[in-house]
Amino acid sequence: MVMACQQIERSIFGQVPMIRSDPKFPIQRDQIQPASFDFRLGKVGYRMRSAALPHNESVADLINKYKKYDFELDTERSHYLEAGDNHRRMTYIIPLLEHLALPGDTWAEFTAKSSTGRCDVFARVLGDRVGNYDLLPAGYHGPLYLEVTPLSHDVLVRTGLSLVQGRFKSKETHRVTGRELQDMQMQRALLYSGGGEPLDVNQLDIVENELYFHIDLSREVVGFVAKDSTLPINLSGKEEHEPYDFWEPIRKPKSGMLELLPGKFYLLATKERVRIPAECCGQIQAYRVTSGEMRPHYAGFFDNGFGGEQGTNGVLEVRAREVTMRVVDGQRICAMHFERTFEIPNRLYGAGSNYTGTGPSLSKHFRHRYDVWHTGYWSQW
Repeated sequence: MVMACQQIERSIFGQVPMIRSDPKFPIQRDQIQPASFDFRLGKVGYRMRSAALPHNESVADLINKYKKYDFELDTERSHYLEAGDNHRRMTYIIPLLEHLALPGDTWAEFTAKSSTGRCDVFARVLGDRVGNYDLLPAGYHGPLYLEVTPLSHDVLVRTGLSLVQGRFKSKETHRVTGRELQDMQMQRALLYSGGGEPLDVNQLDIVENELYFHIDLSREVVGFVAKDSTLPINLSGKEEHEPYDFWEPIRKPKSGMLELLPGKFYLLATKERVRIPAECCGQIQAYRVTSGEMRPHYAGFFDNGFGGEQGTNGVLEVRAREVTMRVVDGQRICAMHFERTFEIPNRLYGAGSNYTGTGPSLSKHFRHRYDVWHTGYWSQW
C-alpha cells in the first residue's frame, strides 16, 4: 500500500527519520501532500554533456565524469536553465535538499509535479548505483539528485523549489481491481461527464485493472501547442506569465481529428472528469508502445481527494515521438491505475492546492489559466 500524509509526517519527524534534509533547510509540513512528498532543489547545479544513469557508481562520480560546468543556486535569485533545441537539449543535474533512509520494506517512486510537466520540463530522480529513473529500491539510504531537461522553454529555478514528488510504498502495495473500480463508480463515482454527470458504470473503459481516459476534441479550445519564445518561465512564480507569450491555442477541429507533429509539445484535455476517492490515489502511465508513438503524460500522481465533488478534467502533456500521430475525438489517450493508501489521509487534495477547478487548466505560473480554454479569451488578442 501507499503511505498517507500522516504516516509520512510520522516518518519524518520521529527519532529515526525516513527523509532527512540539509540542516539549513528544514523540512516544511506543506511539502507533505495527501499521498506524496515534495522534494526540493538544492544549492548547486551541474550542466551535463548528456542525460545519463549511474552504472554501479554514485551520481557524484557520474557528475564528475560528464559535467561541463557547475553553478550555484540560492533562495533569493533565480538561475536560468536553457532548453536548447531539438538537435541539442540542455540537461542539468541538481542535488536535492532531501535524502532518504528507507526501511527495508519500503520503496519510493517519483514523478514530476503537475506544474513541472505542464511546462514541458523533464524532471527525473536519480539515486546512487540505481540504474533507472524515478524508482528507488526498498531500503535505499543515500542522496537524491534531479536530472532536469527543459524542452520547449527556458526556465528559471532556485533553491527550495519543488519540481518532483515522491510516493512511499510497501511490498504489500497492490492495484485496485477492475471490479473494485466498478463498485466505486456505483457507490460514489470516479468519472463524470464533461457536464458533471456521473458516468454509468458500463461507460467505464477498464482494461486489466486500468481505467482509460479519452481525448476531448469537442471543446471550443481543445488545447495548446508550445510556441517558440525567448522568454523563460519562472517556475517559482504563480500567475506571473501571459499565456499568449508561450502558447498557441488549438481551436476545435471541424474534422474531429488532430495531427500531433514530432518535436512539438501539446497540452490537451480528457473528456472525462476524474475524482479520486479518499481511500485511494491514482497514477497515469507515462508511455506505452501499444498506444502509439507519443508520450501522453509527464506528471503521473493524482492524490486522494483530487477532483473535489464533481471531478476535474485531466490535462495531458503530450509529445509525439518519431512520426506524426493522428488522434480523433474520443480516442483512448492514457490509462490510470489506482492504489489504496494504508490509511485515509487526514488531509485530502483541495485546500491550498493549485488545480481544484472542474475544467482543465494551464500550469499555475500563468494568468487566466482556466479562461484560456474558451475562445472568448483569445478573441481579444
